[in-house]
Amino acid sequence: WRRTNPDSALFNALPRELPATIFGTNKFSSVLGTNAAAWRYARRVQMPWRTTLPAAVAAFSCSYVGAMAVVWLPPAMLRPLILVMLIAAAAYTFGDATSARFIGRSTRAGGSSPTR
Repeated sequence: WRRTNPDSALFNALPRELPATIFGTNKFSSVLGTNAAAWRYARRVQMPWRTTLPAAVAAFSCSYVGAMAVVWLPPAMLRPLILVMLIAAAAYTFGDATSARFIGRSTRAGGSSPTR
């Protein structure tokens, strides 16, 4: 059994579809899920709106630019670019010392922090 990125699974399942269609299909469900989770979270926690709203505007703006890039780039160039970006994201995530310390701390029994 192997876990895959939902986008890469959709690329394999729908090889003749345009990348923009595949990303749009996957992102629509992601947006709905994220909005539902954010709404529930905001009802239970005091939100720092002075920080949250500018971050949300920046995220929306950057996602729009990314969506337009998917439309503008040719599919033959986009597929290898996605692979490179996934590898870079994994290297950044798992190669960062801070993330490694956090992951190590969260997997210990009882939640104890490591000795220094």
